[in-house]
Amino acid sequence: MAFSGLNYEEAMASTRAIKRASERESARKGLRRFQQWLTENSGKLEPCEPIAFISPQGYFGIKFRPDFLVEINGRRTAIHIWNTASKLSKNLVLAALSLVANRYPEDKKRPDNFAVLSLQDGTLFSWSEASKEHGVLGENIVALIERTCDAARQELDLPAIVNPDAPSPTV
Repeated sequence: MAFSGLNYEEAMASTRAIKRASERESARKGLRRFQQWLTENSGKLEPCEPIAFISPQGYFGIKFRPDFLVEINGRRTAIHIWNTASKLSKNLVLAALSLVANRYPEDKKRPDNFAVLSLQDGTLFSWSEASKEHGVLGENIVALIERTCDAARQELDLPAIVNPDAPSPTV
């Protein structure tokens, strides 16, 4: 609905093509929530470029794909929409958003804020609410995943991967 040119009724009608009833109902619930959010947050939606970065040792990549950019409370906020049955963990989402914010290049296109909109319950998780501890948690999660990857590579007798070009966090 943000950029496809479909209005709410057309978007709801398009869900009839979803074969599995549970997926169809989830999509409809998400569209209702998104329409409600749009009504309550009437700002102009703009496209926003994704950001991708590689973990420090090059074992994995992380990509943040905002669905749109909108001004909220005077901040240009890049928002990714999340529509799953699982309840999101506020601390983990803020940790992930901190990873994104700490690596997003400082330029004039940089959003002022980063957020995830949960269509399950309408909660907007916003990086502007994150603490320094959320930033540390995000970095610790990356380090833990990298240690796990490193241990697996050692177990399989594979050479180490080193990524000297990986950007450092600004935490």
